[in-house]
Amino acid sequence: MLISHEKKYGILLLLLLSWGLYACSNHEDYLEEALEMADSNRVELEKVLSHYKNDSLKYKAACFLIENMVYHSSFSGPELKKYLKYYECISGRRYEISKIKDSLDRVNGPFSIEGLKRQSDIHILGSKYLIHNIDWAFKVWREQPWGRNVDFKSFCEYILPYRVGDEVPAYWREKLYRIYNPVLDSVRGLPQADDPLVVAKIMLDTLVKKPVAFTGKLPSGPHIGPEVVKWRSGTCRDLGDIVTYVLRAVGIPCAVDYMSRGDNNANHSWNVVADKDKHEYMIEFPKVLFRCVEKYKSPKGKVYRETFSLNRNDLKRMNRDSHFIHPTFRIPLFIDVTSHYAGKWNRNLSFSKDRLYQKCAHKDIVYLCTSRRLDWLPIAWTLAGRDSIRFTDVEGGIVCRLATWNEGKLNLCTDPFLVDKETGEMHFFISKAQLDTVCLFYKFPLYDEPYINRMRGGVFEGSNYGSFKNSDTLYLIQNPPNRLYSSIYLDSERKKKYRYVRYKGGESSFCDVSEIEFYDVDCDSSSLKGMVIGPPGCWQGNGSHEYTNAFDGDPYTSFDYKFPSTGWTGLDLGTPHVIRKIRYVPRNRDNFIHKGDKYELFYWKDKKWNSAGIQQAKADSLLFVVPRNSLLYLQDHTRGKDERIFECISKKQKFW
Repeated sequence: MLISHEKKYGILLLLLLSWGLYACSNHEDYLEEALEMADSNRVELEKVLSHYKNDSLKYKAACFLIENMVYHSSFSGPELKKYLKYYECISGRRYEISKIKDSLDRVNGPFSIEGLKRQSDIHILGSKYLIHNIDWAFKVWREQPWGRNVDFKSFCEYILPYRVGDEVPAYWREKLYRIYNPVLDSVRGLPQADDPLVVAKIMLDTLVKKPVAFTGKLPSGPHIGPEVVKWRSGTCRDLGDIVTYVLRAVGIPCAVDYMSRGDNNANHSWNVVADKDKHEYMIEFPKVLFRCVEKYKSPKGKVYRETFSLNRNDLKRMNRDSHFIHPTFRIPLFIDVTSHYAGKWNRNLSFSKDRLYQKCAHKDIVYLCTSRRLDWLPIAWTLAGRDSIRFTDVEGGIVCRLATWNEGKLNLCTDPFLVDKETGEMHFFISKAQLDTVCLFYKFPLYDEPYINRMRGGVFEGSNYGSFKNSDTLYLIQNPPNRLYSSIYLDSERKKKYRYVRYKGGESSFCDVSEIEFYDVDCDSSSLKGMVIGPPGCWQGNGSHEYTNAFDGDPYTSFDYKFPSTGWTGLDLGTPHVIRKIRYVPRNRDNFIHKGDKYELFYWKDKKWNSAGIQQAKADSLLFVVPRNSLLYLQDHTRGKDERIFECISKKQKFW
């Protein structure tokens, strides 16, 4: 999916898609079309074709690349150096990424993608570069035993391409081959060496040994190119590029699948490798290495696979000029693979046209849209029937709306509706006249608060020995907390007093905790004070997450012990006390209600978002009155951007 930042490039594509594509009826036409669009670079492309005129298969591969080069481009300009510098400087670092970015911004100025210019591959790539790429792609395909189970179509899409995205073209194949091919020397003689999946697993075992800097804190920009293999930093897209480059460099077909997540506000992508029997396995580097695509349970809606070739079938079905198509689908360098993932949850959705706010003509393009904050973005399209609208291959567990695209604007034309994952039934959010009071504790799904799960199995203990021998269990945390502050009221008949109290983290929890308070009364009062005790050392190794953070009064600083287990933090109270109440805060990313912030709750009614009012949080919860059965959205006007649509079911927030 390309975004035009240069008029000339945009006009080129619009012209091609408006008249060129539909005039083509076979590959010879596609090739001639591309050569005409190359202008002065046609001579270089014809050199490639001439070079392979006596090798039919390499000639077909050259045609495949040239036919589709029109739809690929890279960025150029001084701003690009700023962008790449972020990745170079955070290479291998897990922490202090924000500080590094801020420092670079002060020195070089912040990066802006608007300062870059696009240049089309069809105009700039020379014969030497393309021949080198084709020869090396064929070399690794033909020389490796697993290549016997890679067909030519898979080779063209997932080994042959000279680029993985919109990075600046570079000579990467030979360099990466020299580095990583020796890793497989001991594999080639094995009976299972003819299976690309087996070999990919061995290669991934090597890739995960070095540290990776996963972050979403850098500005959006183009793919950074093969240097990502050395820098090992960035988002899921960047880390996926590492896998793509390395596997393709040794002749293993590697695809990239992605979705606009049904429970998040950003695309997510991952790598896919097939075994010799064409069963597909996904790789989410560096954490989840391999699993069958059918076992990926995250709400997906639609899943697409990136391709180097243009999806001409979809464009022919649309059968209209590109400016009448939503930008997401104008240049479809992808295919729909939802059915590979959804399994028994794969659904066909059908709507009566009576559901639409406005009229929709026969064969109009209608889009299926999912939420991104208060906006809606298309994830699929279909052609309207005479009386109904039907989408194929959709996985449920998502909230959607239907829309059309007219005059450069997305026109939403239904109320939001939930596609039930288990049944495929559609439930429209139609607010009722009755009012409900809702109590809200957070503004984003708690799966983005991964540390709260580490509190399960944690235990609060009391003792009269500083070594905590003969300690008593005051409370065992059995479930992760669902609010910022959780209070534990102990047995009011408890008489035993303790001088030493602590929190001991559960197994493999790194003793993650943000704040702990002990009380000798069960009503609101000042917490007990004492000397903070515990083993020194934090995972970051820089003193930023020491045990003392759990008693500094700040719920947004935390203890993160240097070892997975055996961590603890507590107080020497000086004199023994009966413990009546404990209050604690999990380590968190500030998606709970933040005291002092201004929040506004929106509810869906009468075809629009309506405000239920603005409140300044006085604690870690908010109360609002809204129409029953409403779809809701809580916005923090003070800080942050992680917010998501939800509803309240049985007094609990359910995010979609």
